[in-house]
Amino acid sequence: YINYLSNKMLQSSAPLSKKENKYFGSFILNLREGIAYYRGLFEQKIFSARRSELMLALDDGTSRLEQIEQQIMAISDGALV
Repeated sequence: YINYLSNKMLQSSAPLSKKENKYFGSFILNLREGIAYYRGLFEQKIFSARRSELMLALDDGTSRLEQIEQQIMAISDGALV
């Protein structure tokens, strides 16, 4: 999903329309919620053997999402909706 978002952002032109702004804002929010969900899930005892590996993957995804969000903010004319 993060790769999809990155590609979609690269296809957009500055400044973003209201529709694109809302789309990206909603997409990023949904990704953040999904990452938070899996972070909580992976903290459960059943995932203890691979917990650190899974958490590193989530941290990487979060970092990439933040970079993409900054790039989108740079081509939008305001905060994401």
